[in-house]
Amino acid sequence: MPKLTPVCSPGVHLAGHRHHLTDSLAALLPCPKTGRATYYDTAMPALSLIVTATGARSWRFTKRTKDGTLVRMSLGGTSLPVEDARALARSWALQIARGGDPLADMREAKQRAKERRQKKAAHRLTVGGAWDHYEAQHLEVRCRGETIRTARCFYRNHLASICDKGLEQIGVTDAKAMANRIGGEVGHATSNAVRSLARAIWNHAAKHMEYAGRNPWVSVDPFASEPRSRVLTDAEFPRFQQALAMAPSHVRDLVTILLHVGCRRGNAQRMRWDQLQDGVWYIPGHAAKAGRPIVLPLPSVVREMLAHRKSTGSPWVFPSPSNPDRPMTDLWSAWGTLRRRAQLPDLTFHDLRRTLATVMAEQGVSIFTVGSVLGHADPSTTARTYARIRVDALRGPLEAASAAMTIKGNAHHMETDDEIACPS
Repeated sequence: MPKLTPVCSPGVHLAGHRHHLTDSLAALLPCPKTGRATYYDTAMPALSLIVTATGARSWRFTKRTKDGTLVRMSLGGTSLPVEDARALARSWALQIARGGDPLADMREAKQRAKERRQKKAAHRLTVGGAWDHYEAQHLEVRCRGETIRTARCFYRNHLASICDKGLEQIGVTDAKAMANRIGGEVGHATSNAVRSLARAIWNHAAKHMEYAGRNPWVSVDPFASEPRSRVLTDAEFPRFQQALAMAPSHVRDLVTILLHVGCRRGNAQRMRWDQLQDGVWYIPGHAAKAGRPIVLPLPSVVREMLAHRKSTGSPWVFPSPSNPDRPMTDLWSAWGTLRRRAQLPDLTFHDLRRTLATVMAEQGVSIFTVGSVLGHADPSTTARTYARIRVDALRGPLEAASAAMTIKGNAHHMETDDEIACPS
């Protein structure tokens, strides 16, 4: 084996100290005490091996262009076989011989790749960007005020933490983990609602923002939940009425409307005087959840209450205390106080609506009529959700039906016995 003489200098020597480089030889060439050593290849003069004092080894291409410009480029470490390094060096040397500049081409390629990455990053669909588009183009265009406020609340509390992540970065595992965490820390109903909102955001991005990735929320199973059936019982009504009588007048009057008319809280809070005529409340379609106008004849207790309120001078029946030109919005604190006084901590505004529907059903009112009062476009919604007949109300009819069937069965047995005893 010939004596190996390393070149140890800060410069690059284009002549001398050449060897027929092989992979095994490249691994054995000694390291300099300081700086770097350059070993040139006899088979491909433009190829050299750089060895540093720390033992790092890499291939380098070195050649001058026709105008004298020195082109130096690293080809990578010695994990690249020497034959591959020679082939790459040979192609670059041929390109220079033809008047080209591989270094300039490489710089241009890197710049184009950088621009592509920047463009992709600028147009990358993030969770926050998809939410902004969904909020502006769907919620604010197609949904009602309460739906918009609820969606914003769920996004702010549970999805805003991942707003800077790309839609494609959220996988099925991430979505399931988030849904399970919300279900454990907050509740199953909230987790299901956040899942539905996230699924809608991803679907919106796919339909309107050219998102081509998968929707991970499709693979997240919702928590099992029973539809809420809470209503005021006969034993709870007196406590509720006593607590209601102690509430501030605006709270007492608004809750009275909710209980005796069965409307949604948002409609009651935004009730206007110009919607009332001859004891009838006309809710326009744009203010109704189903998008259809609702006509409600008001019971006497509500009509008497409204007669006492018509001295406010505001277009709103329940104006904001701080700005009479806007409807009242702050009701939660007073509602919490009312529930504590009535010892009904789990009662919700919507339970009052369900209570009215159930009482009407108990009195024999048809599901169609109950649905008209509640503003339902589909009667099955009324039957499925609101007509929760109490157990006591069901017991009597079931007992009567059971007794009737028993009588029918006994009569059949008596006829059979008679036929056996008296053959023809």
